[in-house]
Amino acid sequence: MAFSRRFVILLSFILSATAWAADKVENAQLTALWLDGRRPAGELFIADAKGQPLKLSVGVATRGAPFALPSAGKPIVLLRKSTAPASVTKVPAATAAPANYEPAGEISWPSGGARKILLLLAAANPVGVPLTVRGVAIADDLTSFPLGTLRFANFLGSDLVGRVGTEVKTLPAGPSAASPYPVKPAPGSKAVSNFPVGIARQDSEGKADLLFNSRLDAWPHSRSLLLIFPGKTAEAGPVIRTVVETIPPSPAPNGLKPKSS
Repeated sequence: MAFSRRFVILLSFILSATAWAADKVENAQLTALWLDGRRPAGELFIADAKGQPLKLSVGVATRGAPFALPSAGKPIVLLRKSTAPASVTKVPAATAAPANYEPAGEISWPSGGARKILLLLAAANPVGVPLTVRGVAIADDLTSFPLGTLRFANFLGSDLVGRVGTEVKTLPAGPSAASPYPVKPAPGSKAVSNFPVGIARQDSEGKADLLFNSRLDAWPHSRSLLLIFPGKTAEAGPVIRTVVETIPPSPAPNGLKPKSS
């Protein structure tokens, strides 16, 4: 009888631990950036673990405010406010949204289990119809995107050629791996070093068509993202945007100064 009782208690403990693990919500942090496209972002929301809307801060010139996202790793479901009365708004069960909200898009989580991500978003349709959003989520932690590096994000749908300093490499569609800055700040110097960066594509005759040729500043404790995406019209040339983020070093414990590298 005692053995039976111990077995029941143990089984109850296992079931309780399993239920707790199932209810545990894993959080991640994301920031969002709106690419110049066919319309402004307006108000966007993200569905939480229970499908309820949480307002998303979407930046234009810089990243939006950090956003704590429950259920990390699952597809990110974007919502917009409904354009029709709740009584007549109907959506398929697979994409059901809370009352007064409608699905605006869904974005896959980046592979690798990142806990910090950057959402790059753009409108997929013009003004005059309910907003549909397309985008990509890229790993944004310091392992995937370290300080002192540059990443390209190529949204033109075809290969490009990128140059960082003297290094030249192919840029397939999508985000690239991080390339180290080819220069570093001199210890004790207030001057900011810079380095050449270029982007080109081949034209119909196989000749290099230069899209971007400039220099970027290698700010201390910074990382840079170079975005390449289509213009607002088919006739317009690609848009190139640079987003620089500075992350100050963490304070040393007990007020001690960090060692100089």
